[in-house]
Amino acid sequence: MDDEQQAAWMIRTDADCDLTNSLDHCLMTLALAQGDLRNWKWCVTAAYSAAQTAMVMVLDAQGEWKHLKPNHREKLLEFLDKIDTEAAVPHPQTELNSFQYLVCNCAPLLPGGGVTHEMERGLNDLIYYRDHWAHFGVTSLGISVASAKRAVQAALDLIAELPLPSPRHGEHHHHEHRRKVTLAALRELLRPDAGGT
Repeated sequence: MDDEQQAAWMIRTDADCDLTNSLDHCLMTLALAQGDLRNWKWCVTAAYSAAQTAMVMVLDAQGEWKHLKPNHREKLLEFLDKIDTEAAVPHPQTELNSFQYLVCNCAPLLPGGGVTHEMERGLNDLIYYRDHWAHFGVTSLGISVASAKRAVQAALDLIAELPLPSPRHGEHHHHEHRRKVTLAALRELLRPDAGGT
């Protein structure tokens, strides 16, 4: 099978694409929420995905593997330490750290060296609402538009403050511009004095 045939059915992505696409999806679903409030579910989900991707990008660029679960990080470091020795161990399976711990590991890299109380409150809402909707929590539990906005705003503020690495591939430099434009548009729409939902 040649590359063209494979491209017709294989889905390939990377962190730069994921961040850009998640922000684009967040903007699209925010616009849809103006007519149907149920689209806040997808806006929150996209904001969560964008924030998670941005944190992983930043932590991965640090080269300390702090985007992985602690025990998985230790096993990977052991693997790398012994890779060219007689004591080599099999390559371990690794899993991404939880959203909360990604925030904790990114906090020292933020301006001021930490997460503000307001951002922490919004990110806690983001996690709760995303999990509630992803796992079909109690349907009678209503979530206010103001709370959903606060959750999405916290995710966008986090992304804007993170020291994101430049795109890894030359052809992906347009992602940097696109995500800045989309992030600015989202933050403008979510301003307290902005019109709409």
